[in-house]
Amino acid sequence: LEPVRAELGNPVSSIVQSALARVLASGEIRRHTARMRRRYAARRGLVTAMLGAVATARVRPMHGGLHAVIEIESGPAAGRGPAAAGSAEASLVGACQRAGIGAVGLHEYWQRRGGVSSRPGLVIGMGGPNEAEFRRALEQLATLLEGAGAPGGGAPAGWWRHGCGCGS
Repeated sequence: LEPVRAELGNPVSSIVQSALARVLASGEIRRHTARMRRRYAARRGLVTAMLGAVATARVRPMHGGLHAVIEIESGPAAGRGPAAAGSAEASLVGACQRAGIGAVGLHEYWQRRGGVSSRPGLVIGMGGPNEAEFRRALEQLATLLEGAGAPGGGAPAGWWRHGCGCGS
């Protein structure tokens, strides 16, 4: 029996098993999941509506998940290659950090050597703060995107981090 126990690990206590069985039987996990799906679908719609209206941004289609990809479509770096694109992205990420907005450069997800993408952009999370804070953060981000690459462009100092636990 000991070799089998070593392979399977420690047993889960009967108290934990009983509590989990009650939660599952109550339907609360199903209801919570449905609430969160509706909440995040509404947030995806809000991101698309608010940031999709910015001429310098393109919000990639989202069919689920808690992250959005926003590509920088135009501006001073457009059409000048990966180095200019990387510089525009770095400027935008820096402006987001100064404004307190949790965003990561799209190049962090790029699989080419050197991590340089010819398509600059941001990855933002949609979990975390309440709806009013989320909307204010998107307003700040829209202002930053409108000034992307412009000298002195950006939003007023902010306070929001998306808080989904992904580290950005």
